[in-house]
Amino acid sequence: MIKSIISFKPSKHLSGILLMIANAFFMSLLYIIVKILTNNLGFTSNQVGFLYKITILILTLCSCLKLGFIHHLKTKKLFFHALRGFFSIMGSLSMFYAVSVMNVINAAAISELTPVFMVIAGILVFNEKITLPKIILLLGSIIGIIFIEDFQSFGKNINKGHYFAFLALLFWSINNVIIKKLTKTEHSRAQLFYSSLFASIFALPLAFFKFSFVFSNFNINMSCAKWPEFTTQSLLLILSAGLASLLHKVSFFRAYKLSDMSIVGPFDYLRLPFTGIFACLILKEAIPHVYSLIGYSFIVFSGMYFIVHKGKN
Repeated sequence: MIKSIISFKPSKHLSGILLMIANAFFMSLLYIIVKILTNNLGFTSNQVGFLYKITILILTLCSCLKLGFIHHLKTKKLFFHALRGFFSIMGSLSMFYAVSVMNVINAAAISELTPVFMVIAGILVFNEKITLPKIILLLGSIIGIIFIEDFQSFGKNINKGHYFAFLALLFWSINNVIIKKLTKTEHSRAQLFYSSLFASIFALPLAFFKFSFVFSNFNINMSCAKWPEFTTQSLLLILSAGLASLLHKVSFFRAYKLSDMSIVGPFDYLRLPFTGIFACLILKEAIPHVYSLIGYSFIVFSGMYFIVHKGKN
């Protein structure tokens, strides 16, 4: 029996599921780390975005040096790598700002709406057909957001973080389109390296400024940002943020390589319960009210239905 346990090798489907669960875990952990760095340790969301991209760049560079620098970083599409770096960092900065000013689990719920943006883009830009799964995804997501906001007061006093969370989805959707183009010819390490390199370059000047937004009169205030003291705790958290992001990306793409989308895709939604548990235990955030829980359910089940249907086709 012991010998059979030691020699046990999980199937590709099981390995894919476990990797997707790991992806959800590390993504949830990233949100919590960002919240601690911005709310407890005095970093701005722009500073966190820059530092975590630099960390990913260093980790990726170390990997490329070990496995063959020139071989993995050859590219003829530097412009598209730069575009990906720009939209990647703008998405990260927008979501990090959202996480810093709103409930973390609500930010995580909105981040799960990326398929909605991809579907809308497909219909409007690429003239894709409107199908029943797409309609269910769109309606379920809209109803979910209304419940999360509390339908009794929807449209009134909306947290400004929601605007930036949706802006992040827009940037990430464009980023996903660029990734599809690059994946045909570019090595995954080259994509990760150049994306992190250009993202760090674009994020550097923004890290020295902080912004405040007043949406009632479309006012944007900008001032110089003061860098907080780098303590052992903050350095470890920054390193953990970069590592969590790297592991999330590797787990995500590896899961889809090992198994079908319809099998592993739904497990990505585990980031919601993971984030909720981390937020309650680490950040001491209150348990979401019943309307939010209903909203999360609409988003999760409509998204899972869409993924399963798309994967089977």
